[in-house]
Amino acid sequence: MTLRDRVVNTVAAWAGFSGFDTGESLSVLWSKSAQGSTILFKPQAVMILSGRLQTEFRSGPDARDLSGDSQWFGKHWLQSIKDKNAKIYADAAYAAIMNGQKPPDTDTLRQATWGFQLLTFFGTEIGGQRSAETVKSSDKKTSVTLPTYNIARLRPKVAFTYEYKQLSLTATIVPRYLFAAENVMREEKVPDPKNASNQIAQIYLSKAQGLRVYGEAGISWQFDPAGHYALTVNYKLGSLPPNFDYVNTVQSGIAMKF
Repeated sequence: MTLRDRVVNTVAAWAGFSGFDTGESLSVLWSKSAQGSTILFKPQAVMILSGRLQTEFRSGPDARDLSGDSQWFGKHWLQSIKDKNAKIYADAAYAAIMNGQKPPDTDTLRQATWGFQLLTFFGTEIGGQRSAETVKSSDKKTSVTLPTYNIARLRPKVAFTYEYKQLSLTATIVPRYLFAAENVMREEKVPDPKNASNQIAQIYLSKAQGLRVYGEAGISWQFDPAGHYALTVNYKLGSLPPNFDYVNTVQSGIAMKF
């Protein structure tokens, strides 16, 4: 197994609850209630403090860790352009139905041009390396034995998005804290013992512990109103598990979402 082969496979399953609704879902709820009963209420696109439990089981050749996330919502934290437009429609539909009229066509309503979204999470990662294993360098010239170790991490996360028309600015920070020292692999170029004129990758063990911060900042421009195609530029800085390699990169490309 090479160092590159130590990419984890993730099987994620989530279950939980939330105590909020966007204007879009509320407008649908209002329309169904108004047409099928005499229940009268005014929809509100507000956020309340709530939580969602998410668990995922990650596995490498002999490593296991169970992670859980709680997501926290505050009032007015989710005010994206989509949420604002849904709220505009919900209010207009409510007013029309209260006056005995049909809900208006969305094309006749004003549309929001800017918005923002704040997401906060607090998570943990618990597990460990179950048994010792041999890990080879990227060129398979050297190897090292990876001993067992424990995983005990806190993983808070904050993500913020600002939108203006087709332009989006995003920022995410994950100040992960490692309570237990974790074994990680590092490589460096050294002369080949068999041929000093050549270099090989020397793999060796190191320790990762304490605060390990990772962040991303991005900008994107949507080509279409639905946001299916966008030009994106992302800056990544910090380190991520399982090997906590330090990254400082800029990535750009065309994103497609359907």
